[in-house]
Amino acid sequence: MKKTIALLTLAAALAAPMAAQAHRAWMAPTATTLSGTDAWVAFDAGMSNKVFDPDHAAMRMTGLTITAPDGSAVQPEHAMQGQYRSTFDAHLTQNGTYKIANVMSGVMASYKLNGEQKRWRGTAAEYPAALPTGATDVQATRTASRIETFVTLNNPTDTVFKTTGEGLELVPVTHPNDLV
Repeated sequence: MKKTIALLTLAAALAAPMAAQAHRAWMAPTATTLSGTDAWVAFDAGMSNKVFDPDHAAMRMTGLTITAPDGSAVQPEHAMQGQYRSTFDAHLTQNGTYKIANVMSGVMASYKLNGEQKRWRGTAAEYPAALPTGATDVQATRTASRIETFVTLNNPTDTVFKTTGEGLELVPVTHPNDLV
């Protein structure tokens, strides 16, 4: 009996992270390393049960940025949001590594007003002015998510690996496009 309870507890503990990540966000380029002087890369992005298998919802691309090797912004082209995935193209004209990121942040709050439970979502700039006068039992959570991928035209560079200071960021030890 004790062994059964221990196994069930272990199974629940192992399954808990999967429940927290019910639908995982992903962004996939059609190529990561290209050559030439003028290249295009297409991207798919979505939220799904299995990574890279569009089966739940398209990713909102409101926080999409494409950073060129020299630090300048590149505009996504041919962007489209479908039912299960978003797609866009990036035109690569500079030699080096590009960072493609979808960054989102916000604040979620709950509070009581006249004894009734209320919820609010918005930006950090809007909070706390958005809370009504008389709100009690206020609890707020700041959220930040970052999905990044990298593509390289000709020789890899590392200028796009600079951190922004927002949320959890990783700096690669080896170049992400060094897939071999």
